Amino acid sequence: MPLKMLLTKDSSRAKFGANIISDDMSEYSAIALQLIHERFVEEDSFWTPYLDVLPSVQDVGASFAWEEDEIKTLLVGSPLQNMSLFLRTRVREDFQELEDDVLSKHRDTFPANAFTLQNYIWAYCNLFSRAVRLDFEDTPGDFVALVPYIDLINHSPTSQTYIQGILEGVELPFGLVEKERYIIVRADRYYAKYEQIYISYGPKSNAQLLLLYGFCLERNSQDFVQVSISHLLDENDYADAKRRYIAKNKMQTANFPLYRERFTEDMMKFLRLLVVDKDFLQLEDTATPEEVDAAFAQLELRKPLGEIQEFRALSVLKDICQELLSGYETSVEQDEPIIEDRVMFEMLPKTNRMAFRVKYHEKLILRTTLNTLERLINNLGRLTEMEQEMIRKRKANANTFWGKLGVEWEPAIKPVSNLEELMKEFDF
Repeated sequence: MPLKMLLTKDSSRAKFGANIISDDMSEYSAIALQLIHERFVEEDSFWTPYLDVLPSVQDVGASFAWEEDEIKTLLVGSPLQNMSLFLRTRVREDFQELEDDVLSKHRDTFPANAFTLQNYIWAYCNLFSRAVRLDFEDTPGDFVALVPYIDLINHSPTSQTYIQGILEGVELPFGLVEKERYIIVRADRYYAKYEQIYISYGPKSNAQLLLLYGFCLERNSQDFVQVSISHLLDENDYADAKRRYIAKNKMQTANFPLYRERFTEDMMKFLRLLVVDKDFLQLEDTATPEEVDAAFAQLELRKPLGEIQEFRALSVLKDICQELLSGYETSVEQDEPIIEDRVMFEMLPKTNRMAFRVKYHEKLILRTTLNTLERLINNLGRLTEMEQEMIRKRKANANTFWGKLGVEWEPAIKPVSNLEELMKEFDF
C-alpha cells in the first residue's frame, strides 16, 4: 500500500494547514478531524470507498464507547472497568478541548453539524481498533496511520505477521535516488485458497482487546490481569530510598501483567524490593541516606532474598489476588454453566457476552495464581535447603581440578537409579 493512500497527521495537515494541525496536536486528534471531514463534510472524498466500509460505534463495540451505566454494571470487579471509564472520559475531554481551541474558531472548515461528540467517538473507535504505528529505516521515530484494506485483517495471538514500512525504488545516476514508501504485510505461513489470513495486533490481553477493539477471545494465550501495586510503596519502609533505587535501576513500577502460568521477573523484583525493611538491612536508625543507598545497592532482586523475605513478597501478591477476586459479583463455578451452554451464551447481547468472557478469564487467572502461590509458599522451606546444598557443593568442588580453576563442573551424564529418572534425562 503506497504511503499516499494512508490517513496520517501529515495528510491531515496537508488538508487543513499547519495553523490548525499544530505540532503539539496529538496524531489521533489530527486523523480524527480528517476522518470526520472526509466522511461527513466532503461530497466526493478520495477515501469514500474506504470510509463506506468503516463500522459504526456499535459495530466496533469497544468498551470505552459503551454507555457509562453499561460499564459500571457489566464490568464490576474487572480492572477493565476503570480503564474504560478513564478512556471514555479522556476522549470526551479531548473533544471539548478541540471544540474550544480549534473547531469553534474555524466553523467554515469544521461545521457544527458534522463535528459532534458522537462523530468524534466514531472516529476514535475506528482509530483505536484499526490504526497502526509505522516506521521507516531512513526516518527517526514512528507515526500513527490508518492503512486502508490492510486494516480489514483480523487478529490472532499466534500470528507472526506484522505490518511494516519499507522503501522501494531505484538509485539513478549522479547520486539521485528515486524511492517510494510502502506499507506491506508478509505472510507468516502458506495459506490455502479462501482461508482467512491473520495478523497480530500485539500481545494483548482480553481486557485490552475489548477496550480498544470491541472483542475478546475464547482462547487467548497472551491473556493477563493487569495488577497495580506501585501505591504500596507510599507508606513503606525506606520509601524514598526505594524510589531512588528504582530510578537508578530503571525498574518497572506502574502496572504488571499477571499471566495464568507465570509471574514476570519485573513484578517479582518490585515485590522483593517492597518488603525489604530495617531489620533485613540491619541498619541503625541514625543511618545516613548514603548508607541506606549503599545497603540497597547490594541487593540482588532477580532471585529470592531469603525464605522469610520471599514469603512476605509472595504473601503481598496473594493478598492482592484475593482482593481482586473478591471484587467480582460471581465466582468461576457460577459462571461455568453459562459459558459452557453455547446456545444460552450466544443469546446474550454482544456487550454482555464480551464483558462476561473477559471477567471469567480474569477470575481463572487469579484463581490459578492463588493456587500457584499456595504451592510456592508451602515449599519455601526448600529455599534454605537448596542454598545450603549449593554451599556444600561449592566447598566440595573447591578441592577438585575444575574447582581450583574457578569452574563449577557437573558431569554431562548423571547416574540414574530408575526408569523415571532416565526418561527425565532424555527429556521424554
